[in-house]
Amino acid sequence: MEKLSLYERASLANQYRIRSRLEGDEKLGKFAEILERGYVTLYPRVFEWISDETAEGVGEEVEDIFAMYRALERAYEAGKEPPAAAFHPRFDGFDGNNDPHFGIAGFLIDDLGLWAEQRERPRNSHSRSTLGIYRKMLTIWNELGRPFPLTQEHVDKIAIGPA
Repeated sequence: MEKLSLYERASLANQYRIRSRLEGDEKLGKFAEILERGYVTLYPRVFEWISDETAEGVGEEVEDIFAMYRALERAYEAGKEPPAAAFHPRFDGFDGNNDPHFGIAGFLIDDLGLWAEQRERPRNSHSRSTLGIYRKMLTIWNELGRPFPLTQEHVDKIAIGPA
């Protein structure tokens, strides 16, 4: 963790004191105290609720995957059929334990109210392999020019089986 300046420590401590009083949360007051006293070894506790930054591009990839599945779902609604061997013809979530896409997907759907058609779909695939399959499908969709609406031939190419 980077060293905090005296100004940063004082500013953060003040914010934690204000939040502690407003929210009635004693733990926030303890965070202020940690910062005020300069207990560097305890700083990680102050910031434990802040996630590591997600790699740039993950959110865009999630939205690209959702857009592809939107195209597939519209094709199914129009009577197109996924191939029998398709591994993930419908969105089956991201790996909730190992994939940063999982958190961003939930935020887009639940907090921002986007991608409404995904609200009822599974969120956690419990599988590390789904992202790789989505990426293969997305590559094919991109190579086809991201068509919308999809023909049966497009569906057959995009909704691939396990390779």
